[in-house]
Amino acid sequence: MTAKSSIRRIQTAALTLLIAANAPGDARADKIADAARQFPVDALQIAAISGPTDSGLRFVIVRLADRDRLFIQARGDGKTQSNIEVSEVETSGDRILDIRSESEVTGTTAFVDTLTVDGNEMTYELFLEEDKLDAYIYQPASN
Repeated sequence: MTAKSSIRRIQTAALTLLIAANAPGDARADKIADAARQFPVDALQIAAISGPTDSGLRFVIVRLADRDRLFIQARGDGKTQSNIEVSEVETSGDRILDIRSESEVTGTTAFVDTLTVDGNEMTYELFLEEDKLDAYIYQPASN
C-alpha cells in the first residue's frame, strides 16, 4: 500500500465518521454520553432538579471544590432553550442544600436553602418571570 492510498483511506474514514456523526436520528447517538463529555473538569457533582410541573424549568446545581453554581434552564422540545446563571450563588460561596419551587401567576418562585461559609443555614427566594429568566430576583427569604 502506498502512502497516497493510505492517506486516501484515512480521509474516507474520517469523512464517513463526520457524516455519521451529523446524521439526524443516528441510532448510535447517546445524548447522555454526549452531555457527560461537556461536564466541567472541576465539577465534583452536577444535579438537575425539576421546576414546577408544566413550567419547563429545571435548576442545575454544579458543585465545585470551593463553591456551588446555580443555573436556571428553560426547556422545550427536549432541549435547553435558555440557560441563566444565578451569579450571586457563586460569588457568595454558599453551598446549596435544597431547592423547592412553585408556580405563581407571573412565573415561578423557588426557595433555595443554603449553608453559608460561616456554617449558618439560610433560605433565599428566587423570583422568576415566565419569559424573562435573566431578570430574576435573588434575595434572603422574608419569613
